[in-house]
Amino acid sequence: MEIIIGLGVLVLVYVFRQQLFGGGVNRRLKVLDREIDNIIDSAPNKREQDNLKGLSLTLRKANGSKISKKNQEWLNKRASQEKNNEKIQAKKKIERAKKRKLDTIKYFEDKYGNTLAMKLAEGKVFLDMTKDMLIDVKGKPDDTIEKVSRGKVREEYFYGAYKNRQKNTSYKFRVVLVDGKVTGWNDI
Repeated sequence: MEIIIGLGVLVLVYVFRQQLFGGGVNRRLKVLDREIDNIIDSAPNKREQDNLKGLSLTLRKANGSKISKKNQEWLNKRASQEKNNEKIQAKKKIERAKKRKLDTIKYFEDKYGNTLAMKLAEGKVFLDMTKDMLIDVKGKPDDTIEKVSRGKVREEYFYGAYKNRQKNTSYKFRVVLVDGKVTGWNDI
């Protein structure tokens, strides 16, 4: 809460600075700068202190105030660190996705063999897919309908449940299975 108040103070100070002060602007600005520094120092950890300092310097710069060369270098260094962190996070995200994909393929290879593993890893439904394969790929259905006729078991699996405007449950995707094998599917 204190940080939000501190940010509010920063914004108000720099937006209305020129309108509020008549004479002695420099002296009053120095007092405000000390107050802002106190708010920054009272932040609970280094990361939040850096965030507040960066916001303060950015606001000063945007409002036309001069900032020291040291502070400008700090801002530039921080911006470059943030870009590097973003790149590192993006690489980690890609690596995690690759690992998940490989783990999924390995799971399907162990359970169903090499020929079906790649097909299943794509996450798509195909003809003659078994009920177990369907559940491995799409997950448990939101709803099912089972009918038995002439010795054949017809099942309909529904995925993507949502409430329509009449507050009834509707589904986005339906898969039809006959005797435990996929015979058709469609978007609803």
